[in-house]
Amino acid sequence: MPTPPLHIGIEARYLFSREKTGIENYTTELVRHLARLPELPPLTLYTDATPEPVDAGSAEILASPRLRVRVVPRRRPWLRFWLPLVARQERVTVMHFPGTIVPTWLPLRAVVTVYDLATLHDPARALGNEARVVNTVVRRSVRRSARVLAISQTTARDVTTFFGVPPERIQVTPLAPGEQFRPVPDAAAEVTRRFGLHPPYLLFVGTPYPRKNLHGVLEAMALLGRAATLAIAGRKAWVDPAVRETVRALGVADRVRFLGDVPDDAMPALYSAAHALLHPAFHEGFGLTLVEAMACGTPVITANTSVMPEVAGTAALLVDPTRPEQIAAAARRFLDDTALRAEYARRGRERAGQFSWERTAALTLEAYRAAHRS
Repeated sequence: MPTPPLHIGIEARYLFSREKTGIENYTTELVRHLARLPELPPLTLYTDATPEPVDAGSAEILASPRLRVRVVPRRRPWLRFWLPLVARQERVTVMHFPGTIVPTWLPLRAVVTVYDLATLHDPARALGNEARVVNTVVRRSVRRSARVLAISQTTARDVTTFFGVPPERIQVTPLAPGEQFRPVPDAAAEVTRRFGLHPPYLLFVGTPYPRKNLHGVLEAMALLGRAATLAIAGRKAWVDPAVRETVRALGVADRVRFLGDVPDDAMPALYSAAHALLHPAFHEGFGLTLVEAMACGTPVITANTSVMPEVAGTAALLVDPTRPEQIAAAARRFLDDTALRAEYARRGRERAGQFSWERTAALTLEAYRAAHRS
């Protein structure tokens, strides 16, 4: 019997969510750029409610004549039964699960994206039962998938190390900065107008989760004295009582600004006007903020561990994330040395240019084709 032609399905509920996190942004950028590929097989996006555009990316997707959107009404168990059933009836041959969970019953080939396995590296910094969930649910998902998409070489190695997936079943599909991330003229005036921020300031973008190392950044600010303000962009940091207590205990309340959830259209200016991005995380799957900042010409300080050296290359100052004095010393270098800032801004723009969603979409399509042949 001849093999049916490739028909791609994507579990696409994330495309139309108003709460944009890493998975939502990844799915949006990937689908936008898949739709731009010259030789795209039939592709159906499966969601559980009538889709409405929530941003420019989802609007572009809904307007694309090359993509079909299929609503499978929300009924339990949606992911474990109704979605696979409808996909099979519609002759989908490869189904992509960006949310990392592959249903137990799936009568077609699966492709799954894995972002990071930080909780298995460092269970002590995991939230609640996160490590147990990753070790069971993600393990099952990758083992039943024909292809695994890893967002970095580091994550690819982890998938093999922790779950025993052969490297030949893993495709590295790096993340990339969005098209909006570029240097912004008069960025300082814009951030002053929108946020009341006055340079020099250092920038932290992310959540207060332990592995992000916001505590180490705050300790570095205490060591810096009054050399700069720290701007924290992230919707959860400002309401976290542990973060508030750390700020109070370190005596840096007058030098820390909690910006909350910053609109997407404000991020390029916020990056561009910063003297440096501080991202000394203990572990990441990729570290998208690194290349977003670099694309905007912002010098970057990041950790010398996990995926950060892979992503940053020679375009960032690398520090030991367990030593706040190193974070502070690197920040002081960028604050005091205009030529050094300019050099790392140049390096960063070059490095960010090596990552693109066009390439990631092409690599992803290769993985779909490989899964179809398997």
